[in-house]
Amino acid sequence: MITVFSSKGGVGKTTIAYSLATIYSMPFYTNDYSVVLDILEDTVYNENLSVKDIKDGIVDLGGFITPNTLEILEESKVILVPVTNDLNALKKTNFLLEELKYLDSKIILIASNVKDKDYKEIKKNIEAKHIPIRKIMNSTLFKRALKNGKTISNTISESPLLKHAYSKIQFQIQELIEEIESI
Repeated sequence: MITVFSSKGGVGKTTIAYSLATIYSMPFYTNDYSVVLDILEDTVYNENLSVKDIKDGIVDLGGFITPNTLEILEESKVILVPVTNDLNALKKTNFLLEELKYLDSKIILIASNVKDKDYKEIKKNIEAKHIPIRKIMNSTLFKRALKNGKTISNTISESPLLKHAYSKIQFQIQELIEEIESI
């Protein structure tokens, strides 16, 4: 089970979770009502989502704490924590990392929707320097795939122009996948 979680909304949790569900061809579980429910066939929505509801898959936890959040995080193989370069996101992420420090070995930060200067600022402002940070640059690729209900690779392969335009982000996604698989 791979869980995407942040206590901050708008950092890309659902987009990242959807992308991974399509990449890994795994079920998508969420406790947060979203557009993905209408797109992915293998989606389970339960506002009281718990470990017993999850077989194996990608979990998108909304930016709120439920009675089952901690149990899901503890049972996850990998916890992905998206963060953007804004003061509120950085503060909430640092607080979350402090609260979850006993799970450090399975946490990967994702500097999401960023440009190079944002990535440097995030690295500078994250207090847990030992946690790996992967960059996913600002791109329309995720929204395009989500809107069309396609996988990232299917979206990229629509034309040679798209393949070229999204080559850098495709490389970043591959680096993230390798980091996930190393845990």
